[in-house]
Amino acid sequence: MVRNDPSALGAAEAMQAAELLFASALGIAFLGEAPPQGIAGVGAALVIAGIIGLGVLIGRDAAGDVRATTTLRTDRGA
Repeated sequence: MVRNDPSALGAAEAMQAAELLFASALGIAFLGEAPPQGIAGVGAALVIAGIIGLGVLIGRDAAGDVRATTTLRTDRGA
């Protein structure tokens, strides 16, 4: 569905990465889990940096392109 549309693929990948962060945050907040430390903390920071970097790259390419901007704003990919 998104294999030929890098904007939609970027949005899907960012959502999946954000899902990991939200699950960790909810586990810490409601289940009393320990926050990520050491290498797990570094991994979480890399995921956050990847989401930001992907957003910048995809957003920059989509700026000014109505179809690409619409793709980023919807869940349908087109």
